[in-house]
Amino acid sequence: MVNCPIHGTNFKDYLGPLPTNVASDRLSNLIQLNMKNNSLIGAIPSWLYELPHLNYLDLSDNHFSSFIRDFKSNSLEFLDLSTNNLQAGIPESIYKQVNLTYLALGSNNLSGVLNLDMLLKVQSRLVSLDVSYNKQLMVQSTNVSFVNNNLVHIEMGSCKLGEVPYFLRYQKKLEHLDLSNTQIQGGIPKWFSELSALNHLNLSHNSLSSGIEILLTLPNLGNLFLDSNLFKLPFPILPSSIKQFTASNNRFSGNIHPSICKATNLTFLDLSNNSLSGVIPSCFFNLTFIMLLELKRNNFSGSIPIPPPLILVYTASENHFTGEIPSSICYAKFLAVLSLSNNHLSGTIPPCLANLSSLVVLDMKNNHFSGSVPMPFATGSQLRSLDLNGNQIKGELPPSLLNCKNLQVLDLGNNKITGVFPHWLGGASNLRVLVLRSNQFSGQINDSMNTNSFPNLRIIDVSRNYFNGTLPSNFFKNMRAMKEVEVGNQKPNSHSLESDVLPFYQDSVVVSLKGLDLELETILLIFKAIDFSSNEFNGEIPESIGMLMSLKGLNFSHNKLTGKIPITLGNLSNLEWLDLSSNELLGKIPPQLVALTFLSILNVSQNHLSGPIPQGKQFATFDSSSFVGNLGLCGFPLPNCDKENAHKSQLQHEESDSLGKGFWWKAVSMGYGCGMVIGILAGYIVFRIGKPMWIVRMVEGRRTSKKQR
Repeated sequence: MVNCPIHGTNFKDYLGPLPTNVASDRLSNLIQLNMKNNSLIGAIPSWLYELPHLNYLDLSDNHFSSFIRDFKSNSLEFLDLSTNNLQAGIPESIYKQVNLTYLALGSNNLSGVLNLDMLLKVQSRLVSLDVSYNKQLMVQSTNVSFVNNNLVHIEMGSCKLGEVPYFLRYQKKLEHLDLSNTQIQGGIPKWFSELSALNHLNLSHNSLSSGIEILLTLPNLGNLFLDSNLFKLPFPILPSSIKQFTASNNRFSGNIHPSICKATNLTFLDLSNNSLSGVIPSCFFNLTFIMLLELKRNNFSGSIPIPPPLILVYTASENHFTGEIPSSICYAKFLAVLSLSNNHLSGTIPPCLANLSSLVVLDMKNNHFSGSVPMPFATGSQLRSLDLNGNQIKGELPPSLLNCKNLQVLDLGNNKITGVFPHWLGGASNLRVLVLRSNQFSGQINDSMNTNSFPNLRIIDVSRNYFNGTLPSNFFKNMRAMKEVEVGNQKPNSHSLESDVLPFYQDSVVVSLKGLDLELETILLIFKAIDFSSNEFNGEIPESIGMLMSLKGLNFSHNKLTGKIPITLGNLSNLEWLDLSSNELLGKIPPQLVALTFLSILNVSQNHLSGPIPQGKQFATFDSSSFVGNLGLCGFPLPNCDKENAHKSQLQHEESDSLGKGFWWKAVSMGYGCGMVIGILAGYIVFRIGKPMWIVRMVEGRRTSKKQR
């Protein structure tokens, strides 16, 4: 191809670097070159800069690095180098392209200064300018007018500005302007009202505090984005032309004015994270075309508003809505995200929601719902996240959940759900998060599940239930996703458990750390945890736990576990917290745990451990609360070891481990309290004839069927 005279060419699915040894005279007739959206790497080869007649060059959406060189000719009319990894400053030859109408350098790592005075004086024909998302690039201009007034499209988001550029005043044809995240402070200039052609304006993520009324006078304004500023006036009256209005993370207060119902073209409305209050206007949901509605984190009250039928995303969480949800909410046939969490809603969750095949997220946590989990879930359901945590849901889990083939997050914690562990959920192959904590589940967790059960499970929390029996060794052994350590070379968002549809909703989960319940607002694929605490599990901790190499959190506290702490826990190199407290564990703390360099929280208190506490690395950071309640333990941060006493204590624990699994130790301890003869006699009886119930009652007392929750 390079041996022929070419006027224009397109490349597709090209991978790797471009050849560097091409003679530019062989391509002297090349006028247009389009290589966008490939996987090209390395520096842009020098021969591209030497083409004498090139007027169209598109290298966008690749992986080019290094810097931009000077172009040999001034013939460029279209130049797009956006979405690469280009660095350093903008070369002087860019300013000399007198015929340039389209310039896109956005989404790179460019630095230095973009001199708008020089650029726009020379490039009087420029229609579109994009230098956005170059965080180290400073855009400079003086307060003078320019000959160029042809600009229609300007993108400078995420650059260094500091103020609204004055040259914009003279861009009478300007339709699209992005100045988001550019460190602008103060108010919107009054001359903004002169930009009558403006249709799309993004001023989000700045420190603007006044002048919004100026923007709302623009006759053609359709899309206005003001998120994350300092506006604090009462909610403004929107013009009828507005289609998209987002003003989240500001300080708006007061009620929503009924005049909003005149914005009949409104499709997107985001008012989240403000201080708005009162009842939503009754006409509000006659806005027929609205598809996205975000009202979360305000002070709205009254009945929950029912959205119009075209709604796709509806979030009204963290307000003060009361009453029941009418079944008419299911008229929204395209609804993908419904989040009404953290309100005061009551009654039952409408069963028809389970039949909405479009529903991807259903978040009703922290309300006062009663009844059962809505059912049956329709075949072909798109549901990926179901969160009913913190309600009063009763009954058993519906097996129709298996119809939700894409289910990733199932959080039913803090309810009154009964039944046995739902082993059948192992068939939900995409399930990543399973939270059943603080319910009324009971029975044993079957240890005979096949190797294909729960293949992608990353977080499981069954704490504060009535499960009993031994810990399921094979269940842990089969957790394939917890064995795999996530690599760090993926795209930034690839680790998040979020729906493809939407950046509008983020799953969250509550985990227990050091006795406190903490909410993680972003669930990551690399976050992997097991919590089986506060149940009635007995027996030993399975050594198979040591196979879960990517585990970050493990909590087996407040059970009846016996035996030694497995040395295989030392294999969990990514472990950040470990809680084995309030059990009946024996023996030494394995010195292998010292190798866990990420371990920041350790609790083995209230057991029967003995011997010296391992020293070094993370163990030097743990205080005495991590070890209290183990009479045989000593060493920092507890008092120093008395070698003779420590040796005697260790012998006692070793003997108790082989005789009676803990009961012998209690019998002998009782003997030391009441007299050595009685103690030895009790121990002898136990050794010879087992555990007479009258001695058991004398030593252990009457046990309740459930530990204090």
